Amino acid sequence: MKTIAILQLVAALILLCEVQARLFSAQTPRELLWNLCHPLFMKMPMHISTVLTFFEVIVGMLLAFNGYLMLKGSV
Repeated sequence: MKTIAILQLVAALILLCEVQARLFSAQTPRELLWNLCHPLFMKMPMHISTVLTFFEVIVGMLLAFNGYLMLKGSV
């Protein structure tokens, strides 16, 4: 069980760090828009990429929370 929890935490960190690196590395609003439209370094339409970034954050947080609870022994 602890192996699964550690893998969930690692996957969560990868997802959340990727989003953080894309969004907080921008120096100008134009760079922020460019980074927002290229999730996982793929070019796609803005509405799709915004939804994908939103789901990346949600899935990352759920994986981190579930992994933490599994390590703690609550689940």
